[in-house]
Amino acid sequence: MHNIQKLLYFARGWLFTALLRLSGAKVGARLRVEGGVRFRYAMHPGITIGDDVYIGPNGIFDIPPGMTLEIGHRASINIGVFIGGNTSVTIGDDVLIGEYVSIRDAGHGFSDMRTPIKNQKMESRPITIGNNVWIARGVCVLPGAVINNGCVIGANAVVKGELPANTVSVGAPARVVRTRGSDVS
Repeated sequence: MHNIQKLLYFARGWLFTALLRLSGAKVGARLRVEGGVRFRYAMHPGITIGDDVYIGPNGIFDIPPGMTLEIGHRASINIGVFIGGNTSVTIGDDVLIGEYVSIRDAGHGFSDMRTPIKNQKMESRPITIGNNVWIARGVCVLPGAVINNGCVIGANAVVKGELPANTVSVGAPARVVRTRGSDVS
């Protein structure tokens, strides 16, 4: 049984690679995809995935035509991650994304009191996640967030704005609690 599961794991990677490439997307070598991964819209040329990327089970990619998604080399996207929006999400190399993280570059407008929120225009701002970043379980990354290289984001944090490189941030909203390496004697 274990060998069949392993074969399916690699077969899904090959299948997703082929489908993405046929749609005009750029996909590197050795994409690994677990079961239940869904692309809500058709795959398209705005998607770029690097080498040795892992996508865990039940991930959802809500990437409409016109939006860009870039995932760097050796990124690991864990179970139940949602990535989507309207404009752009960029994820660097060697990024770890924990379980049930939400990365959305858009949200509903809500300032017009005469119009139901669901009918108001989406407000979108690109998200950038640098290299060598660890985003822990349950984090929510909001439109316009910039997570610079080397950041660690604690579980269940809400990231908005820009986080400086090589910092550890926690909370809602996420705030810097220390600089990486500062605890080393």
